[in-house]
Amino acid sequence: MQRFLGILLFFIFIVGCKSDRPDHIINEKEMTGLLRDLHLIDGYLNTLPSDSSRRMSANLIKGVYMHYNVDSVIVRESIEYYSSQPQVLNRIYSDVDNQLKAMGATAQELNRKVQREKFVRDSIKNAYVADSLLRLKNDSIRSQIAKYLLYWKDSDSTDLKPKPWSWEERSKLLEKLKLKIDI
Repeated sequence: MQRFLGILLFFIFIVGCKSDRPDHIINEKEMTGLLRDLHLIDGYLNTLPSDSSRRMSANLIKGVYMHYNVDSVIVRESIEYYSSQPQVLNRIYSDVDNQLKAMGATAQELNRKVQREKFVRDSIKNAYVADSLLRLKNDSIRSQIAKYLLYWKDSDSTDLKPKPWSWEERSKLLEKLKLKIDI
C-alpha cells in the first residue's frame, strides 16, 4: 500500500510539474535574448531620423527573427503566452533588464578607456608642442645672444661700431660659446 501511495504521489508530482507550454512557444532563455535584441534595435532606431528608422527597422527586425529562427507570428504568440503568466514574464524582463544594464556598463567602461587614451594622446601632443615652443624661444634667445656677440666684442663697449671680422675671431668666438661647427 505504501508503495502504491508513493508511486501515485510521484505520478501526481510529475504531472503537476509538467510545463503546459506549447511546443511552438519560445522558451524563456531564447525569449530573453530575443527581447533584449529587439529592445537594442528599438533603442538604435530611436537615435536615427524617422525616415531612416522606418527604412531600416524591418530589415533589422527580420535579422533578429532569422537569428532566433522564428517569425512574427511565433513571437506574438509567445508574448501573449508569457503575458498570461506574469511571474514568468517578470522574470524574463528582469533578465533582459540586467543584461541591458551590464551591456551599458561595459559600453561606458569602453567609452571611458577611449576618452582616457585620447586625453593621454592629446596631453603628450600638447607637451610636445609646448616643448617645441619653448625650444624655439630658447633658440631665438640664443641666436640673439650669438648675433650680439658676433658684432660686439665686449657687452659694455662704448664703441658701437662693429670691428672687422676675420676667420680667426670666428673660431675664438665659437670656442667661447662652446659651439662646434665643422665647415
